[in-house]
Amino acid sequence: FPVTITSLQTIDGVTSRKLCTQNEQLTVISDGSNWVIVARVIPNVVTSYTPTYTGFGTVSTSNILWARQGSFIRIWGAFVAGTVTSVQARLSLPSGLTTLTTTATLVVAGTLGRSANTTTNSYVLSESGSTYVVFSAQSGTTNANSTATGTALVNNSETCTLWALIPIADWEG
Repeated sequence: FPVTITSLQTIDGVTSRKLCTQNEQLTVISDGSNWVIVARVIPNVVTSYTPTYTGFGTVSTSNILWARQGSFIRIWGAFVAGTVTSVQARLSLPSGLTTLTTTATLVVAGTLGRSANTTTNSYVLSESGSTYVVFSAQSGTTNANSTATGTALVNNSETCTLWALIPIADWEG
C-alpha cells in the first residue's frame, strides 16, 4: 500500500513509501515543509505456506514457514521429496513476492539439508527478479552458483530441510 503525500512534499526525500505487509506501521512528523520518518514497525509474523515444488516430484510432506525480516523474507522448514525429476529444482515464494533484481543472476541465500549421507553441499539460491528460489549441489566439479536438477540434488523420498534469507523487490527495511 503506497503512502503518498500532496504538493511538493517528500517523505525522507522521496514522494512515496510502501507498506508491504499486514500491520506494518510508519510514523512520520512534519518539519514544516516535508515529512520525516521517526519510526517504522515491520511485523515479524511467522506464516506457513504451501509452495509449488519443481523437480522434487510429488512432495508427500511439506512444512514450510516464512516471516518478513526487514527487506528480506526468511524461509525455513522441511519437506519429503517424491520421485525427483531431471528439471531445475525450484521452490516458489509466497504469492505476490519477487526476488530483488540484482546485478548477480544467482546469489547463495541459504542451505538445503538432506537426510542422506553425502559429500555434496546443497544451497538455496536467490535468482534475480524471480518468484521462486532455485538450488545448487556443490561438489568437486560443480560450483555453488550452478543450478541443480531434482535428480542431481536429492534422492527419491528423501527428507530435506531448508533455511534461506532472500531479498524481496519493493520491500523497504
